[in-house]
Amino acid sequence: MSDKPMPVTILEWRPFNRGKMRGFAKVGVGSLQINDVTILVMDDGRVWAKLPDRPLLDREGQPMRDENNNPRRAPVMQWASRDASERFSAGVTIALKQFAPDVDL
Repeated sequence: MSDKPMPVTILEWRPFNRGKMRGFAKVGVGSLQINDVTILVMDDGRVWAKLPDRPLLDREGQPMRDENNNPRRAPVMQWASRDASERFSAGVTIALKQFAPDVDL
């Protein structure tokens, strides 16, 4: 990974502490605003900023489920490289700690 976090701005923060999830952020990247970025804390302590996704639906419009009966999801957008994804997560982590210093990351 590049050692330079992506410059981002936290525009809104909605805490939602359940399992690995810490909440949802509206994130500014330049002139782009990304809604519903999920903030996760992984088992190894890394913070991950996950881009929005959507549920996969079957032909009847019902949510598709995986082998553990969890809803299947598909990305709405994605980074072109793992490096970009890691830089985004690093930038979101820094910006979120400044925006909401009391968040449990």
